[in-house]
Amino acid sequence: MPTVGICKLCRKEKELLKSHYMPAALYSRNLRLEYATRNSAGVVMKENEIKTRLLCRECETLFKVNGEDEVLKYVQPKLGKKKGFPLSDRLRLALSRDNHPEMPRYSGADLGMDMDKFAYFGLSIVWRGTAHDWTMLDGVVQPHFALGDFEPPMREYLLGGAMPPDTAVIVIVASDDGARSVWTVPSVEDVSDLVPCISFRFLVRGIFFRVMMGRHLPQVYRKASCTTWRKCLWYGSLKRRMPEIMTIFDEKRGAIAGQ
Repeated sequence: MPTVGICKLCRKEKELLKSHYMPAALYSRNLRLEYATRNSAGVVMKENEIKTRLLCRECETLFKVNGEDEVLKYVQPKLGKKKGFPLSDRLRLALSRDNHPEMPRYSGADLGMDMDKFAYFGLSIVWRGTAHDWTMLDGVVQPHFALGDFEPPMREYLLGGAMPPDTAVIVIVASDDGARSVWTVPSVEDVSDLVPCISFRFLVRGIFFRVMMGRHLPQVYRKASCTTWRKCLWYGSLKRRMPEIMTIFDEKRGAIAGQ
């Protein structure tokens, strides 16, 4: 029997589908690391998925067409398809827009990428965290994020409105090999001692997203966003940006070396 209820995005009464927190395409049994967390055992591998009846078909289609289709074609493919990391392959052949030794900047436009869809994807994932208390794969319930005045413009944007003001979406392609086989759900990043804003981060198999919102967001972060005319795409290590996740791979290498 169809489940009818109020869609959390359009807020209309419709048939609700089983919506994933993170896109269904990320659940692939062939990769050794699926979902990374430091809440329990470090890495969890289970066949169940993080999903609930949340959105109507029309809103699910908005998420798919406006963000997911563009982003997921660049991540490591599933079993049965050609292996690799398409986005990293492109960057190896591309010319950077600057030569910063730690984090060179590229233009997504130079690579034929739609960075506006990367921004939509990043905000759509964070918004899902505001709409529901999700049960993670390790059984821990993640309470919904409270964004206050930032939530309504984000929701309107996802429905087809303008980009929310005072918002930056920073996209980094990971140079760390291990990051290509793991994904994380959004988490709140405490940057209050450095930046007066709300900051979220998550990883999608080698592509790192940082979504920042704040009326006093410094220009350096606004200029680094993928939504500016520069269409910024960054390339570098995640060891300082997600140490609690990247340490997993260092521990694994250390265990192998000690055998």
